[in-house]
Amino acid sequence: MIIIIEGIDKSGKTTIAKELCKKYNLFYVKNPLPNNYYFGNDKNIIPFVEFSYLNMILHNTDLDNIVLDRWFISQFAYSKVYKDKRIDENYFWKLEKILSERNTIGFYIYKNYDRNDFKDKFVKFDKLNKLHKAYLNYLDKANIRFYTVNSTDQNLKKQIQFIGDTIYGKSTKL
Repeated sequence: MIIIIEGIDKSGKTTIAKELCKKYNLFYVKNPLPNNYYFGNDKNIIPFVEFSYLNMILHNTDLDNIVLDRWFISQFAYSKVYKDKRIDENYFWKLEKILSERNTIGFYIYKNYDRNDFKDKFVKFDKLNKLHKAYLNYLDKANIRFYTVNSTDQNLKKQIQFIGDTIYGKSTKL
């Protein structure tokens, strides 16, 4: 199983992903792609090393029980809000289809931010609502099963329990 943890900056993705791996003995993979990375099938857009890494994850059926912390879905959402972030949408949906056929499950982590508490060097507070809507737009079209997790209450134990129960077929509510 491939588990994708996605969401806006400062929503708790990495904390949740690492804790999930620790609790369920899963392999953690942090997005290896830098912020200025744009993917597509044009060799000028996607460097060979990063393309090889992405292909390894997507096509190696021996890789299982991995958690991908912020993967390519963020590129889709951020490209809808920031015009300098471009993606090849045909290529994006091709990758998404491959993952959907690999028993992939995703979790979109979001948080209700307070202007006074949100500090990030890449994302400005006034873009958060647009980013959230861009993620929800993706979720409406996704082939991958995605669940939303509101991390506002910062109850990590409850969030991990919900995600674990969802992955392993138990029924709980967050």
